[in-house]
Amino acid sequence: MSIIGQLSRGIVAVATFLFTLGALPPAPAEAPAAAPLAQTSDPVTVLNEAFRAAYLNTKQEILTRTDPVILMVGDKAILLRKGERTEFTYVPALFHTLKTVDHVPLALFVQLRYASGLPLNQSVSDRLKQFRSLILQARPGIQTMDLADEKRKRQLKIIDGSLAYLDEVLEKGRTDEARLKRFIKGLQPLIMLNVADAVALELDSLNRKVIEWKKSMSPEEWSALTVVVAASHMPRETNSQMQYFLALLDEKREGERVIYLEGAEEEWRALDLLVTHVVDRSIAECFFDDPWRMHRDLLGDAAHDYIKAHPPGQ
Repeated sequence: MSIIGQLSRGIVAVATFLFTLGALPPAPAEAPAAAPLAQTSDPVTVLNEAFRAAYLNTKQEILTRTDPVILMVGDKAILLRKGERTEFTYVPALFHTLKTVDHVPLALFVQLRYASGLPLNQSVSDRLKQFRSLILQARPGIQTMDLADEKRKRQLKIIDGSLAYLDEVLEKGRTDEARLKRFIKGLQPLIMLNVADAVALELDSLNRKVIEWKKSMSPEEWSALTVVVAASHMPRETNSQMQYFLALLDEKREGERVIYLEGAEEEWRALDLLVTHVVDRSIAECFFDDPWRMHRDLLGDAAHDYIKAHPPGQ
């Protein structure tokens, strides 16, 4: 098993002690078919369903005319252009290795943060021992990695510092919050150096491919390019790919040529969000003379006025 695989198994073993995740149904490869109009005799409901169908049909029509598009999904950059799809894995293997090494102290933190000050129970102790074994199995591979000497030593310092703290916890059968924080703070500078190296690897690789794609486009195509970045909830505009594309396309904010898809990584969802932005922008411009009006709740202004006039709880 690879270095990443060995360490990742250990991280999963530790994390699952804290969290039980419910099974999720597999995501569809393509957008689900539109639901038929509601079978009801209520004319108001039928009228509203007709609006929904018209909105969906317009989105589907716009999608056929939206070109080119770059979708950032997982570790892949996908170019949709002139009816063709080009996929590129832009995140190099070393990125994942650096990230996994950084996850070793993080795994110990999440395991021990809410157990500090308490004796380790047998289940926690067993999981920590299992994780320790996986770290030891992966360490020789990290030691012989094709890295500059300083960077290899950095990985070993993070690994060995984590092992030393883990052995201390197992020996004492407990830890406390102050000691846990000292452990994390001691490794934080090394962790952040890994973060900087990982981002450089990621964005250098992405930039080379995007420049290649740009050279194949006419100026008109490039000016029409739209990007959707699919990623998790927290980062949004500080997401590394978002920052890259906002700077590349000289966009001041998310929502026009660079769009963020939160908490989903299916291509069809990214495309659906893209055309939703196009349709809603046209609505906002015509109805409100403000292209950004539909980027916030249509009911929001009225809700603000109502709450001001009728303070909650009174």
